[in-house]
Amino acid sequence: MTAYDVRFKEAFAELTQRGNPLEDVLDDVCEWLLLEYDLYFVSIYQPSASRDRILMVAGSPWGAFEAITGASYGLPINNQSSIVALSIANSEVYLIDDCLNDTYFLPNPIIPLTRSQVAIPLIDNGTSIGAITLHAAEVAAFRRRDMQWIPALSHTLSDLIVNYQAP
Repeated sequence: MTAYDVRFKEAFAELTQRGNPLEDVLDDVCEWLLLEYDLYFVSIYQPSASRDRILMVAGSPWGAFEAITGASYGLPINNQSSIVALSIANSEVYLIDDCLNDTYFLPNPIIPLTRSQVAIPLIDNGTSIGAITLHAAEVAAFRRRDMQWIPALSHTLSDLIVNYQAP
């Protein structure tokens, strides 16, 4: 277990101790990541029950998330021009260094300052259960950061979701 695993497990354990429903905990996770890593926007996606679409289920800052989900934001799960869909479909991390010059970036007028983005798959027992996206207002922000924490984030968040959904 890495120091990142410990850090995320401790932070997420504190958020889950409040006894809130999963969707509130995921919003809290997004808020914590936004503040902890000085990000522009954070969102979590999960496949729909029919697994034909991916739906944004949590995000921060709250106002942007509420505006996006108020528009019933979702994408076809087989959308080959979305790094979120690709991350879920292929169980791989996708990084965009310069959103304004990348064909995989899908601009959203509610979060117009996104300049770099990373989509991280959430995997349980080899099956993708969703993705988390991190947005920064700087070009190549994720290249300049220590990205060794991404696997720990993916594992810890996947475990949190699975454990919350367990009977």
